[in-house]
Amino acid sequence: MSSNAISSRLSMSDDSASIGIGAMIVFIALILVAAVASTIIIKSVEDLQQKGEDTTPDTRSSLLKMRIYRVNIEF
Repeated sequence: MSSNAISSRLSMSDDSASIGIGAMIVFIALILVAAVASTIIIKSVEDLQQKGEDTTPDTRSSLLKMRIYRVNIEF
């Protein structure tokens, strides 16, 4: 093999390695973004659940105080 063929192969190998490293960096960045997004979603769901649990007694007491005085059914 001539030195030009060897340097050409090394150049192709370096390009492939650069592309692979770039793809790996993008993949790791996507995993980090997904982790942050899932943390935010889980925190939001927990907050909504807590608000629902906090308002349940108020809603029940309001419904217990309600009275139906008159119902008209006509055909």
